[in-house]
Amino acid sequence: MATSPRTYAAIDVIRGWFREREWEEFADASPSGRLVARDIAEAMEILVRAGIGDDELFTRLSWATGNAERARESAKAILARNPGLSEELSHWLSGKPIRRRSTLAAQSQMLAFEEALAQILIDGERLLELGEQVRRDVLPELSVIAPHSAAALENLLGFVRTTFGSVRSVAGSRLMRVRGEAGSVVEFSPLEHEIAGGPLPGVRKVRIVRPAVEAPGEGGALRIVRKALVEPAL
Repeated sequence: MATSPRTYAAIDVIRGWFREREWEEFADASPSGRLVARDIAEAMEILVRAGIGDDELFTRLSWATGNAERARESAKAILARNPGLSEELSHWLSGKPIRRRSTLAAQSQMLAFEEALAQILIDGERLLELGEQVRRDVLPELSVIAPHSAAALENLLGFVRTTFGSVRSVAGSRLMRVRGEAGSVVEFSPLEHEIAGGPLPGVRKVRIVRPAVEAPGEGGALRIVRKALVEPAL
């Protein structure tokens, strides 16, 4: 995926064919190299907007641009386009020393970020489903009676797909995924499910209203980032 440093690992192989100075000159003059550098910078910006700084991705950017100074210029441009980033990310992008926070504070912030990302992932999946329904049921008729409006709607749906693709990339970088399907009937588990309207004693079977989101925890075991919202299955 675009936000994974492994996507750009081949750059190091090509870089090994050159002396350091030759590589800098090649990267600066190569149109393909500039395109790769642009893609890496865009991947960094996606992660930064999600609150993530990736040192490996920055290293790949320094390879693609030819040296760390050019990569830092790109990173500072990302910072300029995204005011309001955390102090830690701002320092990371600008190359300033990062003031370390307590482990507890860092974990708390990460949990809050993951919960917010999980909600965006769930909402995005639903938005994507609605978009496909509109494309299937509305666009054909609209194309006949109002072609210009149909074209605008088609562009909007394309933007939705692209934007949600970026959300999926960020979630994928953290190995987060949606678990369960709305409408499915499952055994109730208090560790995985939240009953709409509050707890009800004696509930065994529930219907999923909103699926859960899970991610790997310590030791590789799966953990629930956001519980599924459920209702009693009658």
